[in-house]
Amino acid sequence: MKQLLAPPGPSHCPDRPEDEITELADTFDNMLGEIERSVDSHRRFAANASHELRTPLATTRTMLDVALSSLRTQGAKDSQTELLHRLRKTNERSIETVESLLDLAEIQAGTVDVETVELDALAKSVMASFSHAAAEAGVVMSSELQSVLVRGDAVLLRQMLSNLIQNAIRHNDQGGFATVLTRYEQEVVVLKVENSGAKLTTELVDQLVDPFYGARVERGPNRVKGRGLGLSIV
Repeated sequence: MKQLLAPPGPSHCPDRPEDEITELADTFDNMLGEIERSVDSHRRFAANASHELRTPLATTRTMLDVALSSLRTQGAKDSQTELLHRLRKTNERSIETVESLLDLAEIQAGTVDVETVELDALAKSVMASFSHAAAEAGVVMSSELQSVLVRGDAVLLRQMLSNLIQNAIRHNDQGGFATVLTRYEQEVVVLKVENSGAKLTTELVDQLVDPFYGARVERGPNRVKGRGLGLSIV
C-alpha cells in the first residue's frame, strides 16, 4: 500500500501551506500507515503461527503411523484401527491447512520468482497427476492445449492449476467431464478450466475467493471437504 499524498510535518517541505487540505492530507497518510502496519502484523502472525504448528502436527502424524503399524501386527479390533485412521485423516487435513496458510502468507508478501513458463506443458503435467483421482470420481478429463508462454512463478502457476483442476473433479457430477484449455486471444494468454458440475450464482462466485469461505459450500457427489483456502491462493 503506497502513501499517495505528501508526507506529514512541515519539516519535509518548508513552503507547504498550513491549511485544511494539508491537514486532511496528513491525517489520510497517517491513517494509511496505520492500516498498512495492522495488515502486515496480521500476516506475520498467521505465518508465524502456521510455522509453529508444522512440527507438532508432523510429530503427531508419525505417532499415529507407528500406532497403526503396531495395531496391524497385534491384530487389533477394527474399531480401534478405524479410529486411528480417522485421527490420521484429521491430522493430515490440519497439516494441509497450515501449508496453505503459509503459501498464502508467502504470496501476499510478494516473494515470487518470475520466469518464462510453458503454460500448456505445465497444464498437461498437472492433469496427468490428477488422472487417478478423476478416474475414481468417474470424471472424464480432456484438454485443448495450444502452445502458450507466460511470465510468472512456475511453482505458484502449478499450484493454481492444481487447485482449479482438483475443484473441477471434486465439484462435478458422476460421469461428468472436466476440460482444460490454453490459447492466445488477441495476444492475451487464456487459461480455462471447465466442468459439468452444478452452476453457481454470481453472488457465491464473488465470495469463493475469501479465505475459508469455500469450506462451507462444498458441492457435488465427488466433494471432499476442503480448507476454503485454495481459491484465495489462486
